[in-house]
Amino acid sequence: MLVYLALENEKHPSYDHQKKAGAMNVQLRVSALLSNAPFIINFDCVHYINNSKALRAAMYCNDNRVFFDGTMLNGLQGPSYLGTGCMFRRIALYGIKPQPPRRGASDMTVKASIIGNSKPYLESISISRKQDQPIMTRLLDEVVVAELLNVMSCAYEVGTAWGRGIGWIYNIATEDVATGFRVHRQGWFSRHCTIEPAAFRGTAPINLTERLLQLCAGQAALWKCSLTTTH
Repeated sequence: MLVYLALENEKHPSYDHQKKAGAMNVQLRVSALLSNAPFIINFDCVHYINNSKALRAAMYCNDNRVFFDGTMLNGLQGPSYLGTGCMFRRIALYGIKPQPPRRGASDMTVKASIIGNSKPYLESISISRKQDQPIMTRLLDEVVVAELLNVMSCAYEVGTAWGRGIGWIYNIATEDVATGFRVHRQGWFSRHCTIEPAAFRGTAPINLTERLLQLCAGQAALWKCSLTTTH
């Protein structure tokens, strides 16, 4: 399993790095070039894996589902994504609708105008459609490093569908909730996984002031989400 920490968009005064959503989208592209693993799990900085068996449980899920480890906002297609403790199928974040297992990668059309100008990344998307593909091992030579820098650059997403139809959604405080709604709208289902001991745990604020600030930030984000009509 590869772990990526605080990997962000290149900073430039002429481009918006899109905060957490932008960082997650960069990690989505970089991880595709390094391993192209079919599953992605993400946590906030205060959360951690408490039971590694949770990862295996999610991998046995059906072909057209993603796994959310949360119980709030349970909808018709399962619980909503709340930003942490969630395992996705990689292709669910590519804006690709779930397909029957009998259909192969050739049934999926990927356009550079939508996903970006990286040929290796475009090829990785077609490969990722095969749910049982082996994890790639890639040497970090000059060619690979140059391509990694390309997909991390601040201008890579210009003119593409990143932040709208692909990856985490931009220009909204609750990018996690909006992204989860989009994934559901595209036909994916989510399931809550409960195991013992608990799959994931988090660290609590050290004092009342920090806890109140955390609650205010969360409630303000949800309020903005209820008012937005962008997505």
